[in-house]
Amino acid sequence: MSEAIPPARARLTSLDQFRGYTIIGMLLVNFFGSYACCPYVLLHKHDYCSYADTIMPQFLFAVGFAMQLGAAKMAMADPATRWKRIIRRFISLSLVAIVYYTWTELDGVKARLNAEGLWPTLAVLAKRTWFQTLLHISVTGLWIAPVVGKSGVVRIAYLLFSGLAHVWLSWKFNFSWTHGLDGSAGGIDGGPLGFLTWTSSAILGTFACDIMKSGIDSGAIIKRLVGWGVAVAAVAWLVSSLTTLYNVEPIKNADGTFPAWYGKADAKLAVDPVIPSPERRQLAKLTLPELPFVPPPPKEERQGNYWMMSQRAGSWTYTAYAGGLAMVIMAFFYWLSDLQGITLGIFRTLGTNSLVAYMMQHVSGIILRSPGNTEKAGEWLQSTFGLADRPSFGKDATPFWAIASLLAHITIIYAVCRFLEWRKWYVRM
Repeated sequence: MSEAIPPARARLTSLDQFRGYTIIGMLLVNFFGSYACCPYVLLHKHDYCSYADTIMPQFLFAVGFAMQLGAAKMAMADPATRWKRIIRRFISLSLVAIVYYTWTELDGVKARLNAEGLWPTLAVLAKRTWFQTLLHISVTGLWIAPVVGKSGVVRIAYLLFSGLAHVWLSWKFNFSWTHGLDGSAGGIDGGPLGFLTWTSSAILGTFACDIMKSGIDSGAIIKRLVGWGVAVAAVAWLVSSLTTLYNVEPIKNADGTFPAWYGKADAKLAVDPVIPSPERRQLAKLTLPELPFVPPPPKEERQGNYWMMSQRAGSWTYTAYAGGLAMVIMAFFYWLSDLQGITLGIFRTLGTNSLVAYMMQHVSGIILRSPGNTEKAGEWLQSTFGLADRPSFGKDATPFWAIASLLAHITIIYAVCRFLEWRKWYVRM
């Protein structure tokens, strides 16, 4: 817990605004996404990059940006002290993540522990439960620490090495293991090896920091951020064209059956999900993929594969695309906040205490979604405003009451963070 923070003018206001926007986006997709009325694009999907899937890469992007911003200060310390600070910081965040995610899924952990025992439960915790946003931030931050502050060539080489290592490991075992094809629980956000591709989003954040601190004029900064962001996103999107090799129709025999190498006709995932087999390359047709945020064909028309933009798989196309998009969004906040002086207080408050805001979402969800509280809220609204029907806040709530719940959710979290800001308390790792 820190009681001091540099004055706003000494900070990059755009970074806090970017973080705050990311927190609001997280609250939107995580909370509102649980209602049946939520639009499809706001839901986390596993076969393309929806709006919901753009949020987590922005956390990694902001981490890389902040690490690069503090690289000069860290470099002033002797190597032993510097690495001691880095390791302590990320181990602390890892412990917080493990405790937090165990607590948020405690009922499920207890049930599994009673049914399967200690070791199977720990295996699921290590593969799935713990490896969510906070632990991915910690592991990825530690992974990129050796190259933060280094030359651009070194960082690009490290990004490429990490991404190619993920492709190779996914080909060897990780893709099928992350999807639970071996009978184990599936992974989340790329699983334990997801840090290899989350590195793309984080290192792109370091380059955004370089551009914004380069001393060139503001117009050139915006052009470079947008230009490089669009270029990276476009390349990632073009590489994701490989997913069209897994379209079902070109593979069928003339009689509508499938060749033996294809595997089960109704299989959700291809038997050759990472490196297309020679037979597939011979029959399939490579075309441009769907435009960003446009859902792909259903599994009956395209089998699951590594090259689709999948948050579950942590595919390289997805993390690189979302990292490029984050750079463009950062350019917008640089123009709006640092140049125009236009800021939103809620973004500032949530952005400067983003860890608290992240962890408060579960507490707020308990408050708002416990059956007793929702029932009382419905009764109070009915009696106070003379409503004919008692408002429902369950999964099938109407859009009006679902949005009302979302606003209440955001208000609770904002109020806690605003109190901490008023007291000048900032929780950082």
